Amino acid sequence: MRTRNLLALLAVSVLSAAVLPARSESEPAKKDDPCKTTDGKKTVACTQQEEAKPKPVAFTNDDLEQMFGPSKAPAVSVQQAAREKGGAQPDALGAMREDQQKAAATGQSVELAKAKLAEAEKKVKDLEARNIQIANPLLPRPQLSPDEQKAWAGMDNVERMKQNQAAIDQARHDAELAKQELERAQSGGQ
Repeated sequence: MRTRNLLALLAVSVLSAAVLPARSESEPAKKDDPCKTTDGKKTVACTQQEEAKPKPVAFTNDDLEQMFGPSKAPAVSVQQAAREKGGAQPDALGAMREDQQKAAATGQSVELAKAKLAEAEKKVKDLEARNIQIANPLLPRPQLSPDEQKAWAGMDNVERMKQNQAAIDQARHDAELAKQELERAQSGGQ
């Protein structure tokens, strides 16, 4: 008997849960819109309320003349004002074009300066790596151009190190000049 009561109670709760919509604690009950009917249209009372709302105020030139009197400013047409200026209208688009051309030229000079700086820094790193190859007899000999091979033919490693160090100093100086050129290009050439 007790099992039947529990089963009946369980069946009633399952059916009621299926029929009634679930509402969470955090979701408040939705208020029905009094202006809408079940088919989604507005009721007559709502349309009357909307019509009763004040409409925005708009003034025409005639209204302003009635309120404040006729204007005391001289009536000048646009064409007449242009003739008085000498017919020269400022070329706003021309100024924009000049700014764009200047920005493009600056961008190109910045890219060129960045490329020069990267090349100079690469040369410094290559010469420093060559310096290590010259100093360490266990490393393979550096790859030399034919002109450098002729120049290095009669030298010992100490003389080669001095010559390579001079080349490193010159490459660092070139890199510093390239860095200054990049800074000038980024600041707009000033």
